[in-house]
Amino acid sequence: MERAVKVARLLIEMAASEAGLAAALTRLADDHAAEQDVHHVARDLSHWSQDHAAALAEHADALLPDPPDTSAGDDEPGAALLSDLRSVYAAACGLATDWDVLGQAAKAHRDDELLDLVELCAPRNRRQVTWLRAQRKVSAAQILDE
Repeated sequence: MERAVKVARLLIEMAASEAGLAAALTRLADDHAAEQDVHHVARDLSHWSQDHAAALAEHADALLPDPPDTSAGDDEPGAALLSDLRSVYAAACGLATDWDVLGQAAKAHRDDELLDLVELCAPRNRRQVTWLRAQRKVSAAQILDE
């Protein structure tokens, strides 16, 4: 598959993800309107993601006016790998914020046993996030230039 199609697939995937993030941020703002800081910042961030999605889609259209099929089939294991790494990376990032919250709760409640668990596991999670991000960069460079 030619490089332009691979890059266009990535752009389309990212545009959809940015649109999803924009929707999630809008829901967050709407659901927590009483929290003024959350409401206003989430709204601003949502607008950023909407702008990102539009720019990515526009760039994909400029690269390939006829969008490719974005499903990663068996004939494109590289695209599937990038997609899978992205999903796992997102999950690991979500857990990183959970470890932060749990650490704050452990400190607030002076729960040394729970804090020990956080201090053991949170650094491992950060290494997971770092590895997944690096692996995606390395894989993208190899796969998109094939």
